[in-house]
Amino acid sequence: MADDQRGSAHALGCRKRRAFFPHRVRFLPRASPDALYKARRWRVVRRPSRLWTVLVYVEPPTRDELPSDLYFDDDLAWHRQHLGQPGHVALGSAAVQGSELVVLEYLSDVAQRASRVPEYRTRIRSLLGGWPNLTVHALVHLGIRLGLDRLRSPTSDRVLSATDPTREPGPDLFRRVYDRTLERDFGATRRGGWWHLDLHEVRSRALPLLADTEPIDADDRPTVCIVHDIERGVGHVRTEPAFAREAEIRGWSALERMLEIEAAAGVPSTYSVVGSLWDEAMARIGGPPHEVAFHSYDHGRRGQLLPCRRVDVRPRGYRPPQSRLTWEHRTSNLVLRNFDWFASSEASLGVDEPELRNRLVRVPIALDDYPLHTRAMEYDAWERRLMELVEQREFVAVGLHDCYGDDWLDRYPALLARLTAGARLRRVGDVADELFLAAAS
Repeated sequence: MADDQRGSAHALGCRKRRAFFPHRVRFLPRASPDALYKARRWRVVRRPSRLWTVLVYVEPPTRDELPSDLYFDDDLAWHRQHLGQPGHVALGSAAVQGSELVVLEYLSDVAQRASRVPEYRTRIRSLLGGWPNLTVHALVHLGIRLGLDRLRSPTSDRVLSATDPTREPGPDLFRRVYDRTLERDFGATRRGGWWHLDLHEVRSRALPLLADTEPIDADDRPTVCIVHDIERGVGHVRTEPAFAREAEIRGWSALERMLEIEAAAGVPSTYSVVGSLWDEAMARIGGPPHEVAFHSYDHGRRGQLLPCRRVDVRPRGYRPPQSRLTWEHRTSNLVLRNFDWFASSEASLGVDEPELRNRLVRVPIALDDYPLHTRAMEYDAWERRLMELVEQREFVAVGLHDCYGDDWLDRYPALLARLTAGARLRRVGDVADELFLAAAS
């Protein structure tokens, strides 16, 4: 299939080696980073439901010419858009406006940040330099698949005018990414800061796509996600000040104990951290195998999303304090701030399994440890309830707080042993990725 792709690419004018690599494309009903912000700024659309993303993955044998872990390196793949799949190279972001597909951005962390891995920089640029060309072709395919009539893509001049000048953007790079393929391969018309294409006229010029031959995951064990809320005493300052003072003292030791137990068990978890504690918590949590998300900025109910993003723009998930939803938790607000998933109690979401709705994955928390703190449940009864849920359902997410660690940490190793014996323990982000991939067209 790779040879067929290369032959077709040659016939369509991609004669240089770096203009092409064997690839797979995924079309996702998903908002890529800053997509909704750009769509609103350019007055294209306001609703997240109109946003689409194409992901371009390099395929063997070219993929195997670079180390496999390079595609997942957090410093290189800075936007973390691979969805857990190997070989992610680039993305194209777009919105549907009437009968037109409007391109918002072309992006390749691996190629554009290759200087972060100097020992592979030349190889990356040689092998994957054709990413702008292939991403444009993928977006043309998306427009055709959606039954649209036209494609509109910003010119390099338009994009440069909206780019922070302190970053010293190189005009030549922007022209190669935003202008060259549309003009050379498709004969696009330039008008008003946009390239314009009639999709009916250019459909025969788009490169063929690789058929999907990836194996289906046959693991039928239930999925369990452990979501740790890291807040020390912040969440109890007003309601239980004495308890809050105690939690401040023992909070970090509880977090460190969680990490030790999970490392011994080989279990990945999701840590949702209060933004005001971010740096101290991250110094302990580090990176993989765990995932980090936000648990508000200061455990308040208003004005939390923007302060969180000022702390760190990369975490993909958000969990509201006490699962209390406010106007700020509207899907459009969360997507605007580049969150892919939102975890809250089953009662607050009205669902008992994860769902992709309006470009946001909503993840229900079935049970947490608050009843242990209030003594509404003894630990043995609480664990029995959790195991009943795991036996009855395909998905269960459980919330565990650092500040309530005294109520469950001593039993945590045994609990993880029971869970791993009959279930798959996964990060919330992995479940979200799976839903996005399942929705791919």
